[in-house]
Amino acid sequence: MNFEIINCRNIGDQIRSTMKGKSSVAIGKKKKIVPTYDGSILGDPNLCVIHLPKSGMVEEAAEALERRNKDWIIRSKVASDLIVQVGDVSFHLHKLAMVSKSGYLSRLVLARTSTEEEKGSSRLIKIVLQDLPGGSKSFKSVVDFCYGRKVDVTASNVAPLYCAANFLEMNEGFHQGNLISQTEAFLSFALSSSSWKDTFHILKSCELVSSWAKELLIVKRCSDAIASMAFSNLGENDESFLANRNGNWWFEDVATLRIDHFILVIESIKRKGMKSELVGSCIANWTIKWFSRINSGFENLTPKHLSQKLQRVTIESLIKMLPLEKNSVSCNFLLQLLKFGLVMQINSEMLSKMERRIALMLEQCSVQDLLVKNCGDKDSIYDVGVVIRVVKTYVKNCVPRSVCIVGKLLDGYLTLVARDINLSIYDFKSLVEALPTNARYSDDNLYRAMDMYLKAHPHLTEEERKIVCGTMEYHRLSEEARQHAMKNDRLPLKVVTQFMLLDQVQMVRLMTVNEANQKDIRTKTRTSIKGLDRGCMQMTPRKEIKLMRNEVENMKMQLNQLQLCKAKLQSQHKLGRGNRDKVQQFMTITGARMYGNGLKERFVSNDKNKDPYSDMILADGITLLCNDLQVDPQDIVTLVLSWHMKASTMCEYSKQEFFIGLQALGIDSLEKFRERIPFMRSELKDEQKFREIYNFAFGWAKEKGQKSLALDTAIGMWQLLFAEKQWPLVDHWCQFLQARHNKAISRDTWAQLLEFARSVDPALSNYDAEGAWPYLIDEFVEYLNENGIIQNDQLR
Repeated sequence: MNFEIINCRNIGDQIRSTMKGKSSVAIGKKKKIVPTYDGSILGDPNLCVIHLPKSGMVEEAAEALERRNKDWIIRSKVASDLIVQVGDVSFHLHKLAMVSKSGYLSRLVLARTSTEEEKGSSRLIKIVLQDLPGGSKSFKSVVDFCYGRKVDVTASNVAPLYCAANFLEMNEGFHQGNLISQTEAFLSFALSSSSWKDTFHILKSCELVSSWAKELLIVKRCSDAIASMAFSNLGENDESFLANRNGNWWFEDVATLRIDHFILVIESIKRKGMKSELVGSCIANWTIKWFSRINSGFENLTPKHLSQKLQRVTIESLIKMLPLEKNSVSCNFLLQLLKFGLVMQINSEMLSKMERRIALMLEQCSVQDLLVKNCGDKDSIYDVGVVIRVVKTYVKNCVPRSVCIVGKLLDGYLTLVARDINLSIYDFKSLVEALPTNARYSDDNLYRAMDMYLKAHPHLTEEERKIVCGTMEYHRLSEEARQHAMKNDRLPLKVVTQFMLLDQVQMVRLMTVNEANQKDIRTKTRTSIKGLDRGCMQMTPRKEIKLMRNEVENMKMQLNQLQLCKAKLQSQHKLGRGNRDKVQQFMTITGARMYGNGLKERFVSNDKNKDPYSDMILADGITLLCNDLQVDPQDIVTLVLSWHMKASTMCEYSKQEFFIGLQALGIDSLEKFRERIPFMRSELKDEQKFREIYNFAFGWAKEKGQKSLALDTAIGMWQLLFAEKQWPLVDHWCQFLQARHNKAISRDTWAQLLEFARSVDPALSNYDAEGAWPYLIDEFVEYLNENGIIQNDQLR
């Protein structure tokens, strides 16, 4: 008997040199040649050649095993006396050769011989082997072994052959060096040699003989071997293989395994102590590949009822396998599992656990994590139902202080899915109502999503539009969003009218001092709003709205005039204390006339520059300081100095602000003050400091008590700041504001414009229309397109 481990590439030479006569098992006597790894389990595995010496007349007389149609026939001088049928293949053999090595065949032949003798039948016996592991292919190798022919054993066939040998009871009790011991020797060698390919070939071949492979622990041994190799570095011979692989190099091979074998591998990996993130990623990778096979129809060959049951069991098994550690799997993967679980109607308790787990992750999720695609042609692009379920679960268990984080997340999700023409009104409404009102700081992003939905669904009826916009509240919108809404023809008439009436009420309250008049106006307004529901909009509603818009604009002009008068009186009263008119807001900068007048900044450095009024440095002192420092009051460095001093108001410093600023800059004399000016100018080149100075300028330049910055002042500040940080679109932006906006600028718009100028290139090639930009910036982009300033087909 000869037993060798050789490489398949040298198989011809090794077979020719095989020893004749009796020999013992010789594992390891020849050097193991390690195959070249290519990152795949495919390739040529190591080979074992088993050669059992012929030990009897029958074996000696056998010349060859020939194939005739579906039959295998031993060509021999001795007539065949045994037919073994395996499946639809028949083997014409000799009893003596087979029963001498198989306990199972020995019992069957003995029983059948006794029966045939009692009947006086022919000496030819026929046996049918049902459920033989490996089928006719494995049995042919068994026949070769029993007749002393050479048997090639590889990692691809050793498991079925080992199972067949156990099925046929080919143990040492019948013949020394029988097939069980021979295949076990090769199996042990292959699994202990740390060969990734061989181990995978063995495990994949177990799919053909699954129940026997599990009972004989082949699957477990392979799983443990794979876990060991995945967890630690491979042997020295495999270092080149691992050199260019990451920690997840084994994912792709494991993803080819069947679910029952994959489960055992994951269990082994967990026992080895693999990081939960890697385990979770491996499960996610396997699941994605499985989803792909299902969607491609590769797994639809089984009967429908069996296929659905298998898919349900698979999903439940995957959920049970998931690591419990936080962030071990992504929110998006869990949502996909939940979606499939709902379709397959898995255990309800398991579904609830999944929903709770995803809900706990929502605060760390991004909008992209919530995007779970649908497969049907008539379905919406993304499955919003699964997101609604999770959000509702979150609301039941959420911490109030963190609900606004999820509110912002859901509004971003709404903005993305709103453009889907297949998204139903009721799904959109359910998404909006999934969170309570207090989950949003404002309804601006919600309004943006509603507007996008109406734009993508232009054929909605008036009633359907009311359903879409039903949860939007006037008082929860910013001034910019309100103004946009009142001009938005896509909104239902009732909503637009209510907004205009409420806008009138707000302005009248600001303009009216007489409390009785206010009460009368409120009463009339309420009556008007109630009248909407009684059908008072029957006559030319669009004309009515146009008239109301004109009335609102007139009232706003009156209000602006009143506010200007009030500001002028307050300014005169305040400056009267210092016997000096305050400098007008910003003058001409860099030779170009600014849109409006600005305030000249003036500074003081000692008592001679101090204004007479107690502890305040006002216009006179600031002017004198600029002269002493030889700095133009219009120079942006004066803004940088105010930033260092944390000045709360333009054109004045408190004593405390002034001296804190000098101390921070290390200034104790006029000479040092002059020396620090180049340093302050250089700070504008620092990205982070420029951002801080830019944001500081908003609060510094606006009037006290106002939340917004006057448009003229804002334009002047932008031209001043963007003269340092070049933005090619700044002039177009200012022209757009004068032509289309003509209102004060909110802090959000001020801050977002810098982000827009920094992140979006001047050609708008990377502009994301679905991004959460303020309405004013979105309208600016439309303005650039409409006027042909920017030619961008994508934006069109």
